[in-house]
Amino acid sequence: MATPPTGLLKLPLELRQQIYHYVLVPTLQTRTIIISITCGNYTKKLHGLEPIQSIIFTNRLINHETLHYYFTHFIFYLHNSFYSIMDLMSEFYLRIGKQNRMRVRYIVIPRFSVDTPFFRGGYWCTTSAQERNGKYEGLVRDMELAFRMLRHFRALEEVQFGLYFSEVSRDKGIRPWVRRDDDGEGKEQTWDSYIMGVFGEAKKVWPTEKIGIWWDRLPEGLSNAESLRLQEYGLQQLQAKAAPTRVELVEAPLEIIGDFRF
Repeated sequence: MATPPTGLLKLPLELRQQIYHYVLVPTLQTRTIIISITCGNYTKKLHGLEPIQSIIFTNRLINHETLHYYFTHFIFYLHNSFYSIMDLMSEFYLRIGKQNRMRVRYIVIPRFSVDTPFFRGGYWCTTSAQERNGKYEGLVRDMELAFRMLRHFRALEEVQFGLYFSEVSRDKGIRPWVRRDDDGEGKEQTWDSYIMGVFGEAKKVWPTEKIGIWWDRLPEGLSNAESLRLQEYGLQQLQAKAAPTRVELVEAPLEIIGDFRF
């Protein structure tokens, strides 16, 4: 004779899911799980998945329900400030495993950038120009690999990127530490940045019908009309690169934790 359910399992599924939600995040009003890493001597530590560990080993049914709810319901916010996006993406990819990768529906990468980890990580301080350029090119390759890795999240319904306008509009042959004499940032011409090239990868196998983007660090000194025109022009360029995958402008997340937005 089957053992009757006890305790938590006596509750309706909807109520159990609300309990799981409160264990995983502070309130029902947020669905964001912040994922980050710290790097030490030849080691990387992923942060953000700790709450799930407190309930997945309770019971086989609870384990299944929790993992399904966690990975299908929550938005995974991959916060990379000091490290390559590939460092964070690969750790997240490996840690959650194949089965859970097939459940993830929402991913946000707020700083889809090479400049950010390059300058914040101190790579620009290298004394050799050749070494500095090599580090930068390595971060570009990491960005390309991280973008391709998103294809393996087959259940993705929405993926959003925060893009620095200067990186999208800057020619891939120009380095950010080299002073430019012209004032042509964001001119209405065909852009050939490495980010434009990365978005071209969406022409191939891509798990979602659309990609959401928002602009950050827009050119200064422009009128509101000029700024809007450039933003629309940049969006059109990305749309042309990624087609048939749609690229749409979305609202930047407004909440703030510490020194970053989510």
